[in-house]
Amino acid sequence: MNIGRSIRIAQEIRGVSNVAIASNFKVHCQQVSRWRNSKDMKISLVSSLSKYFNMSLDEFLGLSND
Repeated sequence: MNIGRSIRIAQEIRGVSNVAIASNFKVHCQQVSRWRNSKDMKISLVSSLSKYFNMSLDEFLGLSND
C-alpha cells in the first residue's frame, strides 16, 4: 500500500491541486508534497484525506493497488 500514490491518483480523478488540499487542511503546499511522496502516514490523516476526496477508506486505499 502506498498512500502517496493514492493521493496522487485521487487528485487526478477529482481534479484537485496541491494548493486546494493545503488550503483545506491548513498546511503549506510543501507538506502536501511530502504526503504525495510518503508511503505511509497516520490513519487519522488517511481517513481525513479519503473524506476530502469523497471516497470510502477502502476505495481510497485501493487506488494505489490498481
